[in-house]
Amino acid sequence: MPRRRRDSLGVSVIRYFIPRKATRRRPSLVGRTLIRLLLLIRRIRFRSLALALMAFVVTAVTISVTARAIKGQPQVEVLWDKLQYYAANRDRYSVVFLGTSRIYRTIIPEAVDEAMRESGCNETTYNFGVEGMFSVERDYVLDKILSDRSPALKVIVTEDVLPSIGKADDANYLSDRVRYFYNIQSLPVFLDSLLSYPESARDTLYRLIYLGIGYVREYSGVSHLAGLLPKVGPDSAGLYDKGFLDNHGYLALKAETDASFEVRRRSFVEDEQWIVRDRQEQDLKGAYPADPRAEKRGAHLAQRLAEIAESGVKPAILVLPQERPETTVQAINTVISKQVDTALVLDYNKITQYPEFFDRDLWFDAYHFTSVGARLASEMIGRDLCRAIKQ
Repeated sequence: MPRRRRDSLGVSVIRYFIPRKATRRRPSLVGRTLIRLLLLIRRIRFRSLALALMAFVVTAVTISVTARAIKGQPQVEVLWDKLQYYAANRDRYSVVFLGTSRIYRTIIPEAVDEAMRESGCNETTYNFGVEGMFSVERDYVLDKILSDRSPALKVIVTEDVLPSIGKADDANYLSDRVRYFYNIQSLPVFLDSLLSYPESARDTLYRLIYLGIGYVREYSGVSHLAGLLPKVGPDSAGLYDKGFLDNHGYLALKAETDASFEVRRRSFVEDEQWIVRDRQEQDLKGAYPADPRAEKRGAHLAQRLAEIAESGVKPAILVLPQERPETTVQAINTVISKQVDTALVLDYNKITQYPEFFDRDLWFDAYHFTSVGARLASEMIGRDLCRAIKQ
């Protein structure tokens, strides 16, 4: 009697999980994918190891997804308090500024409002700037504001925020603040923003690596295990006093800033060559061509501004003096103006038109104004906004 051939491990698993009657029907997409994986494993030399690895991945992802469903997604640190405050007071504000620390530490609502009143506009401003805001966070806040839009809201001013958290010197990609957005729905937005962001290839690679590590950590279940441990390090909102919610810019920053602020200030003071001014002066001589990703970045920003316009609110993009050459900024702005003709472009990254903004004494570090510079910028932005509202 011939000896019956023993099934391989992969075939045994298939027979175990898929009943004989079910094999007569076409399996679902998930079933077909599992079968292909198991058949592929049959051809791998270390099939037991490969099968164990696949089982670990499936188990880890299942546990992680289940844990998120039971516990709820991680709380949106930093943003949550401001969202709650804005929701409770939204009818007070007709203008909202949304962006990174460059908006948070530049826009002084009282100064903007006073400048608008002097120009004939009786508007009230809310500063929704947050340190290190990245693209998916910005989109999240926009959705919240527009989904329950106040009739009082007339203008939303945003900026080209960071594409993602995490570069060579940034470990915030593992924080609970970012964990909320490590989901499948956010991945295309992360990638679109990251791959269109005009920066060096090395920085883009760093961000991709950090993004990958963040997703692996979240879906491997490690982040949920870490959540059971006591938190180490300062509170993410520790830099702010109660004015963080209703009083902004330098008015809300605590007198005792953290060490990173002091390092940036010291580096700025010690460096006699200010890259922003130097690059602008070189840019006038045609030294810097537009970044090849400028057009794609313009399309990325235009899509967000179009969503604002479709809701009945006037969209605006704010460009403060920065390292990015004016040629690249102009290329981005051109795409925005073509695709969203109602968008207001407030571009102050021009040394010939706004020389006062390139006075080194007005800057705290290479990216942020001092309180004097912030007030000067707020007043000018207020006047320009009023002219746009009147049109």
